[in-house]
Amino acid sequence: MAVFAHAETGARTVARKVTGTNVTDVSQWLHSLGFVLFAVTEEMVGLVIVADGDSPRAVTVAEFAAEFVVPEHLVDEYGVPGD
Repeated sequence: MAVFAHAETGARTVARKVTGTNVTDVSQWLHSLGFVLFAVTEEMVGLVIVADGDSPRAVTVAEFAAEFVVPEHLVDEYGVPGD
């Protein structure tokens, strides 16, 4: 999990990328945040789960990079160029 700033508003949010080995961990992380109805599945591998607002959402890495500032130290993990 990491904290990211929205590119336009600067608002902070937390997000996690789903990998082949952390599906259960990401699901448990969301449940710990109170999002018990959101299911993380194997089909979501490669997507980024953004936990902002009233419900989390799954977006592609490209969509995530367009919406949020990815710090340079997270570029390798998130696979997008940083600002």
